[in-house]
Amino acid sequence: LVRAGSALGGLAITKPAGILLEQHGPRVFYPLVALCGIAAALGLLALRVDDVAGTPEVATRTPAWAVWRRDGRYRLYLAALLCLGVGLASGEPLHAIVQVDRLHLSYDELGTLATVRQVFLFLGYAACGWLIDRKGAAWTLRGIFLVAAVVPMSYMTATTGRGLLPAYVAMGLFDAGWDVTLLVAVMQLARSPRELGAYAALQTTVLGLRGFVGPFLGARLLAAGVPPATIFGAGAALALAGAGLMELVRRSSSPVAAVENGVPAAP
Repeated sequence: LVRAGSALGGLAITKPAGILLEQHGPRVFYPLVALCGIAAALGLLALRVDDVAGTPEVATRTPAWAVWRRDGRYRLYLAALLCLGVGLASGEPLHAIVQVDRLHLSYDELGTLATVRQVFLFLGYAACGWLIDRKGAAWTLRGIFLVAAVVPMSYMTATTGRGLLPAYVAMGLFDAGWDVTLLVAVMQLARSPRELGAYAALQTTVLGLRGFVGPFLGARLLAAGVPPATIFGAGAALALAGAGLMELVRRSSSPVAAVENGVPAAP
């Protein structure tokens, strides 16, 4: 509900934000954004949370390196995350170049595209929850990876602002799936509830690595004279490779660990 509410809030404000930015520029827009952030922080400070309530934490008794060395299926899963993450993140520094230098989009047009993204972000939360319940996290992630490949391919081929619509639809669906599915995936793939912390630590490390390496790699390749189309094409290929690895993970997944961890097993 929190994520759906956040998506609805983004949907309500995205288009007006684009119009405001178009008419009044960054000097008015960004101070308003800062004020909204301060108001949100003050609202969170007013919350009263009972630290004692909730389920007790499960102690991690296995170091992360031991999980990495022992669990080949999880190594495949992490390799899939890394392929997709680097593939998408390497193209992110080029998005603004395509939007401004090639397509000459206005703030209003970018606001419209961002609104499309928010619509599919909201729809994606419901769709991914439904798919996880019926197909499992690995199956859902494989589909999300395939959807994500649309983003670099759209940026590679777009000649008008409408050519980026598939990218923004895909980004909305991907953001929702990435947000919802990763937590369930690590619980379904962990071999024991006592090792969830180690599995989650490995996943977080790989996600941080792809976020650190990907953008610098894309910027470096562009500075070296590699055409943007080549960078986007490589990113799409990495996303598809990640989907292939995730299919291998899905085929080798056992439902036993998921049930022991209190998570519905994949069909």
